[in-house]
Amino acid sequence: MVSLVSGKAEEKIDYEIKYRPAYSLLEVHLPPESIIRAEAGAMIYMSSNIEVKTHTRIREGGIWRTVKISLLGGETLFVNDYITKNKPGIVGFASAP
Repeated sequence: MVSLVSGKAEEKIDYEIKYRPAYSLLEVHLPPESIIRAEAGAMIYMSSNIEVKTHTRIREGGIWRTVKISLLGGETLFVNDYITKNKPGIVGFASAP
């Protein structure tokens, strides 16, 4: 799971899906002042100006929703926010095997 959390509404987020159909990789070009969220372990590479913050899903919907998603949905308990500051950045994501 990868989702855009914050960014300027008028800015277009460029992305490219590489190496289709097997071993696909999502490369996202983030504008300055943007945040993209992904499950822990999904990031393959990132540019050096991107800051990473890890937190639990509890912030997203409460403890019971988090437990249900983690146990029944197969998603991880932790998520990472990839944050660009003053410059654009690139992040590459892939799914788990």
